[in-house]
Amino acid sequence: MINSILKSRDLPRRRGDAEKSESNYLKVFSMPQRLSGGRISFAVTSAIIFLLIFVGISFAEREAKAEDEFTKGSTSHFTAQFEAKTDKAIAEKILALLEQAYSDVNLDLAHFPSGKTIVILHEGKGSKEAAQRPDCSGVVNDGKIRLPVGGVKDVSAELKTVIYHEYSHVVVRSMSGGKTAPTWLNEGIAEYEGSRFSERNMKELTRAAKKGELFPVKRLESPFSGLSDKELSLAYLQSYSLVKYIIDRFGFHAVRDILDNIDRGDNIE
Repeated sequence: MINSILKSRDLPRRRGDAEKSESNYLKVFSMPQRLSGGRISFAVTSAIIFLLIFVGISFAEREAKAEDEFTKGSTSHFTAQFEAKTDKAIAEKILALLEQAYSDVNLDLAHFPSGKTIVILHEGKGSKEAAQRPDCSGVVNDGKIRLPVGGVKDVSAELKTVIYHEYSHVVVRSMSGGKTAPTWLNEGIAEYEGSRFSERNMKELTRAAKKGELFPVKRLESPFSGLSDKELSLAYLQSYSLVKYIIDRFGFHAVRDILDNIDRGDNIE
C-alpha cells in the first residue's frame, strides 16, 4: 500500500512545496540506513518487556483509583480530570485548545471520533519537557489523553504542540479501529500536526543522512521505547519527514487511505 502511494503520480498535491519536500525526502531516505548500537540479549529484552507491561498495569490501576478523587470539567468533545491543586484556569484553557485541535486535526484527516475523549491533567513535568520527549512507551494506549501540567502558568507554543500531538494519537487510534499503526505513521502524523506551532530543526536529520546513520524504516514501525534521547529525536524527525513527504506530495487523503487499510486489516507494506 505504501509503496503504491509513493510510486503514484496521479494523486493531487496539497499543503506545501511538494517538489522541495520530495527532493528533501529522497535525499534522506535513499541513503544507506543503519541502526547504531549493540545487540540486546533475549533475556534482557524479555525482562524489559515484562517491566514495561508491569509498569503499564500498575499505572492504570493507580490511575483508576485516583480518578474518583479528581475534579472534572467538560466541553462538547472532552472531559477533563485533574487534581484539586491544578489551576482551574489552566485546565479551562487546555480544554479550549483541545476543542481547537478537534476542529483542525479532524478536518485534516476527515475523521471525527465519536463520544467524548477523556483528558487527564497530572502534576508531572510541564509542557516544555513533554514537547522535547513525548510519551513513546506504547504501554498505555487506551484513547485517553494524559497531559503534564506541573509548572504550567499559561498557554505557550510548547503546550499547543503537545496538545495537538497527543490529540492526533486519539484520531489515529480511532481511524485505525484501535489497531496498532506503524509508529512512524502514528508519531509522524502527531509531529506534523504539532509542527504548526513550532518548526522542526531538520539539521540533525540531514547530518544523520550524510553519515549513513538513519534508522531503517522497518525499525520505525516498532515502538520507540528503549532509544536514547539522541536516537529518539532522530526517530521522530524521520517519522515527521516521511509523513510530511506523503502529505506534501499526495495529500492528506493518502494518509487517510493508509489508516483505512489498517482498519480493514490490510497489509500496508
